[in-house]
Amino acid sequence: MNISELQNDIIKRVLSLQDEQTLTMLKKILSNSAGETPYTLSDFENQLVSDSVSAYKAGNVVDNDQVFKDNDAWLEK
Repeated sequence: MNISELQNDIIKRVLSLQDEQTLTMLKKILSNSAGETPYTLSDFENQLVSDSVSAYKAGNVVDNDQVFKDNDAWLEK
């Protein structure tokens, strides 16, 4: 797929989107790639990332398949 085809495909997909949240996120992504100021994490978001990295380093992780199994079991209740 060449650049022009890729651009046209993306345009078609964007025009078909109806979800405001997805469109807003796409706008942020495109803004960042256009050289605008990158998104800055809030203190809360920084803390979440830090906590997640610490949990990962400590081995406190759950296999992706297990997460899906747990979710399926929860949904069946």
